[in-house]
Amino acid sequence: MSFDVNAIYDKPLSFLIGSGASFGLLPTLALNVTWADGTAHTIETLATYYEQRDDKKRYTALFMYYYDRCIRPAQLMSFEAIRNDPARAQVQANYDRFIRAVLTLLQRRRGVDRRCNVFTTNYDGCLPEAANRITLDGGQDFVVNDGSRGFFRRVIEARNYNTYLTRTGIFERHRQTVPQINIINLHGSVYWTRHADQVHVKYNLDHLVDAPLVDEQMREAVKAYWEQLDAGGPDTALPDAPLSQAQMDAFWTAYRKLPIVNPTKWKFHETVFEEHYYQMLRMLSFELERENAVLITFGFSFADEHILNLVKRSLSNPQLMVFVTCFNETEHARLSAQFADYANVACVMAADGNLTFDAFNALLSAANPAPAAGPVVGAAP
Repeated sequence: MSFDVNAIYDKPLSFLIGSGASFGLLPTLALNVTWADGTAHTIETLATYYEQRDDKKRYTALFMYYYDRCIRPAQLMSFEAIRNDPARAQVQANYDRFIRAVLTLLQRRRGVDRRCNVFTTNYDGCLPEAANRITLDGGQDFVVNDGSRGFFRRVIEARNYNTYLTRTGIFERHRQTVPQINIINLHGSVYWTRHADQVHVKYNLDHLVDAPLVDEQMREAVKAYWEQLDAGGPDTALPDAPLSQAQMDAFWTAYRKLPIVNPTKWKFHETVFEEHYYQMLRMLSFELERENAVLITFGFSFADEHILNLVKRSLSNPQLMVFVTCFNETEHARLSAQFADYANVACVMAADGNLTFDAFNALLSAANPAPAAGPVVGAAP
């Protein structure tokens, strides 16, 4: 089955974007450390391993590493600095191209519903930054809905995604729906803050610059452990992390205030935002149950078991079509096996080379009236 964008642009369309889209700006959850059989660990699998063994010190040291290498860089990310770095600027430019390609699809639609959902498990601000830049450039009439409402204090609620904007003439003799992109952060965002039982969004991160959760004493205690994590080898070679109980308590007290979902198999047992995140997942489930629904994934490995199981349950909808884009042949083989029992899943890869973000955008742009040359793609038989 081929990836024919022209056949799906007018369907209820959702995207699922994973950390692979931000590769080059931020690290993924992959680790150099392996299981005894040589299979690579991720932060998720290693954290689950420590959790099951009740290894509190290494578990804490691993989350300190995760915070320092994955979350903190996203908090401190400067898009101005990125624009001055050609290699990193290309990654952000692909987010811009993605938003523009989606808008082209929406502008071709007829009727009232000209919305598209972009679900993402990323914490970073690449999608909001891309949408903001395109808005400032002008020439594109569209709405970005991040699920928030308010003025000085913007509160995120799932029900806010059910609204859309229509533009009427002076005498209301005609109306036109403005294209809308819903950005749904399934695992939270560095722009979110916790306020009692509410989630607030604020796109100014200045308050985070001088507030790291891992101090110098903590770094010294976990130094050897972190160095071995970077060096790789079997998980049994990882040294102890001589953290004091006071250091662990201080870290977890601060860390649990972050409105993000932890990368562990039992992530929802660890967050006070359970209801909010379940609402986001229910929204994904609802969208996949719609008539003629289409889901397109990019940079997403399906390592998250909650999302994997949700998508598999939704595939009982015979009118749902899921396109899983695969970076290379190895990923294509793995994901094809993962969804081998489902006829309404197509695992897509580039026929020649890797299916990069740039190639993915070219594929989406093929729906334009005058498409640019893009990659030839194949799918699982």
